[in-house]
Amino acid sequence: MISTQRVLLAVSYLLCFGFLQHLRDRTANTASPTWPSHKNVSVTADSEATSSITLSSAGNATISASPAQPGLDCTALQGAGAEDIVIVLKTGSTEIYEKLPIHLATTFACRRDYLVYSDLAQDVGPVHVRDALALVSQEIRDTHENLAQYRLLQQHVDSGADAAELKGDKSWGLDKWKFLPMVTDAYRTFGPAKKWYVFIEADTYVSMHNLVHWLGQLDATKPIYAGAQVMIGDLEFAHGGSAFVMSSPALESLTGVYREQQPRWERKLADECCGDKLLAEVLLQVKPPIYLLRAFPLIQGETVTSLDWSPTHWCKPAVTWHHVDAAGIDKLWQFERTWRQSKGAEEPILFADY
Repeated sequence: MISTQRVLLAVSYLLCFGFLQHLRDRTANTASPTWPSHKNVSVTADSEATSSITLSSAGNATISASPAQPGLDCTALQGAGAEDIVIVLKTGSTEIYEKLPIHLATTFACRRDYLVYSDLAQDVGPVHVRDALALVSQEIRDTHENLAQYRLLQQHVDSGADAAELKGDKSWGLDKWKFLPMVTDAYRTFGPAKKWYVFIEADTYVSMHNLVHWLGQLDATKPIYAGAQVMIGDLEFAHGGSAFVMSSPALESLTGVYREQQPRWERKLADECCGDKLLAEVLLQVKPPIYLLRAFPLIQGETVTSLDWSPTHWCKPAVTWHHVDAAGIDKLWQFERTWRQSKGAEEPILFADY
């Protein structure tokens, strides 16, 4: 059963989020936002809409959009490129009530275009969470030993139990299976209508302020795959937890190669350590191959307290932080908001400014 503490925590977050949306709906301009369409995307927006995306039985995506919360400086980065970016968050059902609510209040507070993926399809307040593993080939999903925990999780939740009771290494082992279904499904949803796709995890903080500045210097018409470089063997790839960025052309190419031989890539993944590693291998099969654009230290895997604060970082903009808890995400978001209010949105925030 769900503990009283967890219930109170989740309810408190969602009531606060819902109240802010209620105020927003009463004060926001009622004009419906316009959305570019792609393939099977169907867009709806009205004055009572919430930011969520659901799938019909036919697999079509229906996006309900609404303006951001009132009292926020949400317009500061609009026109600078924020509207061209999709934020995609990966989490797990065993931790979702601990880690997603803070992103609803911060990371996504000014966002219309975001997706959340997990290992369980569910709604958290007004936000629909997609099951990335449901996009794995059915035979592998139903029979492969690597996904036994996934099948147990579905049964456990269907019985009325709490997914958090299955928290542990076995559930963490499902994480590698989410990467490729997540990135290809995100592109299926928005397609070339969005220039940039930014993939983060539930303990990642992304500075929208610095992200917009950085991406504005890159060419979104090129196939770009960028992140904090790590090596396993002779393969260099972007570390998933630190966040990674893909341009629309890069995602289009990856999606084609992956879906042409999806069962082959899934069989290979079973023997791999990491989904972010296999993603890089798929990109190398694109013609021409797509190699990693090294983005460290702008994208990096430390917190404010664990960073070594060396000259490597000092004069660079901090785009992401990793292993950040809810309190840390809120502090970084509040700092960024205060910075923008006092100094404007024209200059990036450097590591030296923290």
